[in-house]
Amino acid sequence: MKVDHKHFDELGEREDSPLEWKMKDPGHCRLRYTAQESDIADFDGRSSLLYRFNQKLMSTLKDVISLKFKSIQGDGVLFHGEGQRGDHITLELQKGRLALHLNLVDSKPRFTNSPPLATLGSLLDDQHWHSVLIERVGKQVNFTVDKYTQHFRTKGEADALDIDYEGNVTFSCSEPQIVPITFVNSSSSYLLLPGTPQIDGLSVGFQFRTWNKDGLLLSTELSEGSGTLLLSLEGGTLRLLIQKTTERTAEILTGSNLNDGLWHSVSINARRNRITLTLDNDAASPTQDTTRIQIYSGNSYYFGGCPDNLTASQCLNPIKAFQGCMRLIFIDNQPKDLISVQQGSLGNFSDLHIDLCSIKDRCLPNYCEHGGSCSQSWTTFYCNCSDTGYIGTTCHHSLYERSCEVYRHQGNTAGFFYIDPDGSGPLGPLQVYCNVTEDKIWTSVQHNNTELTRVRGASPEKPYSMALDYGGSMEQLEAVIDNSEHCEQEVAYHCRRSRLLNTPGKAHPCLYLSA
Repeated sequence: MKVDHKHFDELGEREDSPLEWKMKDPGHCRLRYTAQESDIADFDGRSSLLYRFNQKLMSTLKDVISLKFKSIQGDGVLFHGEGQRGDHITLELQKGRLALHLNLVDSKPRFTNSPPLATLGSLLDDQHWHSVLIERVGKQVNFTVDKYTQHFRTKGEADALDIDYEGNVTFSCSEPQIVPITFVNSSSSYLLLPGTPQIDGLSVGFQFRTWNKDGLLLSTELSEGSGTLLLSLEGGTLRLLIQKTTERTAEILTGSNLNDGLWHSVSINARRNRITLTLDNDAASPTQDTTRIQIYSGNSYYFGGCPDNLTASQCLNPIKAFQGCMRLIFIDNQPKDLISVQQGSLGNFSDLHIDLCSIKDRCLPNYCEHGGSCSQSWTTFYCNCSDTGYIGTTCHHSLYERSCEVYRHQGNTAGFFYIDPDGSGPLGPLQVYCNVTEDKIWTSVQHNNTELTRVRGASPEKPYSMALDYGGSMEQLEAVIDNSEHCEQEVAYHCRRSRLLNTPGKAHPCLYLSA
């Protein structure tokens, strides 16, 4: 991780160099200084780095924090700073995305479970360098991750950030020799690795990530006639099937939504008639009776798919091949060197990218318009336009007409309709009442209080006020008005012994305002 932090206060710009560095477990945290580059620190998930400012308490109106990081872990704190008055700032990875917490409100508790003010990025646990820039001026904040920027405004009345210290805590950023592989083709990609045949029992483990709901993860023919093993993703659920000929011996279903693009850990263990499938540290066993099952490790393990020249008994591929990434493959408790596979000295493969996970987030940026939700497969993305009022590949085309006049041309008379005054623009549809007469077409926008409201007692010191909800934003109402030839607003006032605009020579105690 490379870090740079600048403070701005009433005295101007000042770049802080720490007065004191403290390192916990320095054997696992390395700090390197170079003349041309920023400081680089490596963390293993247990080490931390703490530095204190030259002043005991820093109160800043403007901050600029920039850093670069890379990680194989999807969760962890990059840095955290806090003050005695409750102010704090935290940047952390959450499932491969960066979340920024910032509190300038002294009265709030120091630690809360409140959601982050901003979340950016995706798949940031890809072992590549990513740039982060946080710029704050008072309540205005620009949060940038790589080339994407999100602007937001902090809550509360305070403009200054009061912190005592800032440090890096429990973040994994070391350089382990982990080699990922990518299964590129859904019909021809596979990885063949040797096992240790005739061993009593079986042990296979690996990690995978994908956007596809279905795909073959692992297939092997077990030794000593103990059957075949098939591990696959089906509808985002992990399915393990061990069978002899046509007889289903054992089946385990576990997990859901495993096509979320995150890394998932899988291990299969079979020992002494006990079969266990562990997914992300949660173990599951078959519901069938396995007391008579005896499993021996296979000779060849096919990951991700099967070669075309093998028979069905040699490699099972009942569903389409896997498209995604794998890493940390173990067979019979032995790690497999994928670089040796690349060099041709171990196993065999086809249509693989070795030492690279080429997963892409096709929903970042989100091309789905008007609030449509984005989902994706390995090769494309989809927009769910339900309940948006729009249709099309990216929810671009409005379901509704732009005015009541269009509805009249379609043969409609009077009734409630949705109109979209800016068509496929950013404004959403608005419900109106279309009243079609012989010579004019009236568009009425209803509000939430059409009944008479009794007002008892009002004075210049305590005037009566009422807020009306027209079911749309001010921008939507302005668009309807701009598309109209004439606009009017009606207010009915029923009074008894009231001085509303009819008392000569005296100040009017009532004022009617309309936007």
